Amino acid sequence: VTKSTRYFESFNAFKSAMGSAGEGMQWHHIVEQSQVGRFGTHAIQNADNIVAVSNATHLRLNSLYSSIRKSITGSETLTVRQWLETKSYDEALEFGKKAIENTTSGVW
Repeated sequence: VTKSTRYFESFNAFKSAMGSAGEGMQWHHIVEQSQVGRFGTHAIQNADNIVAVSNATHLRLNSLYSSIRKSITGSETLTVRQWLETKSYDEALEFGKKAIENTTSGVW
Protein backbone atom coordinates (compact mmCIF):
# COMPACT_ATOMS: atom_id res chain seq x y z
CA VAL A 1 0.00 0.00 0.00
CA THR A 2 1.51 3.30 -1.05
CA LYS A 3 1.12 6.74 0.49
CA SER A 4 -0.98 7.82 -2.50
CA THR A 5 -3.45 4.96 -2.02
CA ARG A 6 -7.06 5.97 -1.47
CA TYR A 7 -8.45 4.44 1.72
CA PHE A 8 -12.11 3.90 2.60
CA GLU A 9 -13.89 3.21 5.86
CA SER A 10 -15.96 0.41 4.30
CA PHE A 11 -16.54 -1.48 1.07
CA ASN A 12 -19.74 0.53 0.60
CA ALA A 13 -17.74 3.75 0.86
CA PHE A 14 -15.33 2.38 -1.76
CA LYS A 15 -18.20 1.52 -4.11
CA SER A 16 -19.80 4.93 -3.57
CA ALA A 17 -16.56 6.65 -4.53
CA MET A 18 -15.48 4.32 -7.33
CA GLY A 19 -18.83 3.32 -8.80
CA SER A 20 -19.60 0.11 -10.61
CA ALA A 21 -16.87 -2.36 -11.52
CA GLY A 22 -18.34 -2.38 -15.02
CA GLU A 23 -20.70 -4.54 -17.02
CA GLY A 24 -20.02 -8.22 -16.39
CA MET A 25 -17.50 -7.30 -13.68
CA GLN A 26 -17.38 -7.36 -9.89
CA TRP A 27 -15.11 -5.72 -7.34
CA HIS A 28 -12.76 -8.22 -5.72
CA HIS A 29 -10.58 -7.84 -2.63
CA ILE A 30 -7.09 -9.25 -3.27
CA VAL A 31 -6.66 -9.71 0.49
CA GLU A 32 -10.13 -10.74 1.61
CA GLN A 33 -12.52 -8.54 3.54
CA SER A 34 -12.64 -11.20 6.27
CA GLN A 35 -9.11 -10.07 7.17
CA VAL A 36 -10.13 -6.56 8.29
CA GLY A 37 -9.92 -7.67 11.93
CA ARG A 38 -6.34 -8.83 11.47
CA PHE A 39 -4.92 -6.14 9.22
CA GLY A 40 -7.20 -3.12 9.72
CA THR A 41 -9.71 -1.33 7.54
CA HIS A 42 -7.18 0.73 5.60
CA ALA A 43 -5.18 -2.37 4.63
CA ILE A 44 -8.29 -4.01 3.14
CA GLN A 45 -10.59 -1.19 1.99
CA ASN A 46 -8.28 0.63 -0.37
CA ALA A 47 -7.90 1.17 -4.08
CA ASP A 48 -4.76 -0.99 -4.29
CA ASN A 49 -6.44 -4.03 -2.72
CA ILE A 50 -9.75 -3.91 -4.62
CA VAL A 51 -9.77 -4.70 -8.33
CA ALA A 52 -12.40 -5.33 -10.99
CA VAL A 53 -12.59 -8.93 -12.21
CA SER A 54 -15.07 -10.66 -14.51
CA ASN A 55 -18.09 -12.33 -12.95
CA ALA A 56 -16.70 -15.71 -14.06
CA THR A 57 -13.32 -15.04 -12.43
CA HIS A 58 -15.04 -13.87 -9.25
CA LEU A 59 -17.02 -17.13 -9.07
CA ARG A 60 -13.87 -19.20 -9.66
CA LEU A 61 -12.01 -17.24 -6.96
CA ASN A 62 -14.81 -17.78 -4.44
CA SER A 63 -14.85 -21.48 -5.28
CA LEU A 64 -11.06 -21.69 -4.93
CA TYR A 65 -11.00 -19.96 -1.55
CA SER A 66 -13.77 -22.24 -0.22
CA SER A 67 -12.07 -25.45 -1.39
CA ILE A 68 -9.47 -27.74 0.15
CA ARG A 69 -6.44 -27.74 -2.17
CA LYS A 70 -3.56 -29.74 -0.72
CA SER A 71 -1.46 -28.82 -3.77
CA ILE A 72 -1.70 -25.15 -2.73
CA THR A 73 -1.88 -25.28 1.06
CA GLY A 74 -0.18 -28.55 1.95
CA SER A 75 -3.22 -29.36 4.10
CA GLU A 76 -5.89 -32.03 3.73
CA THR A 77 -8.25 -30.23 6.12
CA LEU A 78 -7.89 -26.45 5.67
CA THR A 79 -9.71 -24.54 2.98
CA VAL A 80 -7.61 -22.05 1.05
CA ARG A 81 -9.38 -19.27 3.00
CA GLN A 82 -8.51 -20.87 6.36
CA TRP A 83 -4.91 -21.40 5.25
CA LEU A 84 -4.65 -17.73 4.23
CA GLU A 85 -5.69 -16.73 7.76
CA THR A 86 -2.27 -18.04 8.89
CA LYS A 87 -0.36 -15.83 6.44
CA SER A 88 1.00 -12.31 6.72
CA TYR A 89 -0.59 -9.45 4.78
CA ASP A 90 2.20 -9.53 2.20
CA GLU A 91 1.87 -13.31 1.76
CA ALA A 92 -1.92 -13.01 1.40
CA LEU A 93 -1.50 -10.17 -1.10
CA GLU A 94 0.95 -12.15 -3.23
CA PHE A 95 -1.28 -15.23 -3.10
CA GLY A 96 -4.34 -13.15 -4.02
CA LYS A 97 -2.58 -11.74 -7.08
CA LYS A 98 -1.47 -15.24 -8.10
CA ALA A 99 -5.02 -16.55 -7.56
CA ILE A 100 -6.45 -13.89 -9.89
CA GLU A 101 -3.82 -14.68 -12.52
CA ASN A 102 -4.26 -18.45 -12.24
CA THR A 103 -8.07 -18.44 -12.21
CA THR A 104 -8.18 -16.01 -15.13
CA SER A 105 -5.80 -18.16 -17.18
CA GLY A 106 -7.48 -21.43 -16.19
CA VAL A 107 -4.52 -22.87 -14.27
CA TRP A 108 -6.69 -23.21 -11.13
